[in-house]
Amino acid sequence: MSVKSRFLAILTVLTLFAVAATAPRGNVQAGEGTTAALAPSLGKYEGEVIDLNEPASYIIQLEAPALATYRGGIAGLAATNPAANGQTKIENNAATAAYLDYLAGAQASFLNSVDANLGRAVEVKFTYRHAFNGLALIITPAEADQIAAMDGVKMVTRTTVEEVLTDSGPAWIGAPGIWDGSGAPDGLNTRGEGVVVAILDTGVNSLHPSFADVGQDGYDHTNPLGSGTYLGVCDSTNPDYQPAFVCNDKLIGVHDFIDGDGNDPNSPEDGDGHGSHTGSTVAGNVVTATLFAPTAAITDTISGVAPHANIIAYDVCRNGPSETGGGCPGDALLAAVNQVIADDLVLPNGVAVINYSISGGVTPYGDPVELAFLAATDAGVFVSASAGNAGPGAGTVAHVSPWVATIAASTHNRSIINQVTGITSAGGGLADITGLGFTAGYGPAPLLYAGDFGDALCLNPFAGGTFSGQIVICDRGTNARVDKGANVLAGGAGGMILADNGAGLVGDAHFLPAVHITLADGNALKTWLAANPDGSATISGFSADLDPANGDIMAGFSSRGPVGAFGVLKPDVTAPGVDIWAAVER
Repeated sequence: MSVKSRFLAILTVLTLFAVAATAPRGNVQAGEGTTAALAPSLGKYEGEVIDLNEPASYIIQLEAPALATYRGGIAGLAATNPAANGQTKIENNAATAAYLDYLAGAQASFLNSVDANLGRAVEVKFTYRHAFNGLALIITPAEADQIAAMDGVKMVTRTTVEEVLTDSGPAWIGAPGIWDGSGAPDGLNTRGEGVVVAILDTGVNSLHPSFADVGQDGYDHTNPLGSGTYLGVCDSTNPDYQPAFVCNDKLIGVHDFIDGDGNDPNSPEDGDGHGSHTGSTVAGNVVTATLFAPTAAITDTISGVAPHANIIAYDVCRNGPSETGGGCPGDALLAAVNQVIADDLVLPNGVAVINYSISGGVTPYGDPVELAFLAATDAGVFVSASAGNAGPGAGTVAHVSPWVATIAASTHNRSIINQVTGITSAGGGLADITGLGFTAGYGPAPLLYAGDFGDALCLNPFAGGTFSGQIVICDRGTNARVDKGANVLAGGAGGMILADNGAGLVGDAHFLPAVHITLADGNALKTWLAANPDGSATISGFSADLDPANGDIMAGFSSRGPVGAFGVLKPDVTAPGVDIWAAVER
């Protein structure tokens, strides 16, 4: 990778943020936690009882190094690791082809031994050679224990399912100074030209203007592979070619590692929105965008941090959370990292950076995906991963690997503020309260507290007619913030005030006029209302505030360190990740 590409890779990492908040899961070696005390046919995995005869996906790591990490030592096979060859990028040459052939042969021989040991032909889900040497097999836990004892096996892990974890943002982090050269060393002024970014996520909305060949600033992208030459499902020579999927000189490739099913029916077209959001945040075109809310709208010009970069999308996640059949299977994630290295080989300047807004990475030396990230780093690819959304507690950070850039979410200077004004009653009033909320105004109207109706958290839809146009106060916690507004709206409320629980304010686009206020202000308002049950107020409606004081505040949801077990300080960087404007699914 060139110095220029590396510089842009580091800039591009400042954009990794999430929309779901689920604690990450880690891998354990096959057989750990199994116990005959449960039943002869049962064991435990991550605290859950499992059937030792129930097939599942297992990742088998073999002892020989992967392509990106091979530093020599095998007779007749030259080193392929870039550093061992005095290079910064892995080369697509005869040594690379020979070593890939060697790994393929070794894997085939190993698979024959597996079939012989188990007495059946096992199903191979994926093979890995570029960033990880191994296979994903559909086997039972009992069979996994047998394979773990075979010669040449380094590690066996059961596949886990991980979760998917800007407009003012680029300006706030100083991107315009990189773009025009005023804030960069000589010769490094760029908007991402010549840089290829790998987005591992839920797919991509290929027809969104953020991923078009020509941006609204007039920039016409150049395909480093040559115009009309694409990767993955856009490659007409690929067995997985999908003619209906649209690639172009910006979106130069799309790979699909998730079979189409009920949770991913249009793979790799983004049916969730998360992949399009993260992809456009990193490298989306300059576009004029309108942000729509149920009660408001705002139009502005936005872009990604590297708007002129090329993108390759890797669909690795099903729609929705893992508990409903969604999430991101570890065997698919590992396959995607391997594919990044394969793509790196055919690109003139390689792949500059992997963007990974997905959970995991809490056991780096036992996690195949994290080990593949180490190999990708060896190959000259910068790996940037989300710190996670399990904050604000200490020690909740994901991706603790020293070789991964772990990115936390903080605020930028734009804040969509809203207010509670005209708080009055026969017994006196309160001063106006400033909060957040991307909604229209409403009121004046009487105030009510949802706790007086048996559901302070507004967890469930209130029966129709419970309210008649009042502004209802809900407490934050347990369910989604916008769902609380939907629940009081169902009961007839005209507006909502969301009282925070200390996690931090968010300017949501609510289903009705609403404002999110702090824990202290919420407590004061509820105390005042209890003493003044005839109280009323007005929700002012949103306005955009660009005060620098709004920026660089750690998001309440963003995971924190420290990470004592590995002696590293994580997260590595914080950057704008709150109230981000970005592309959506179709």
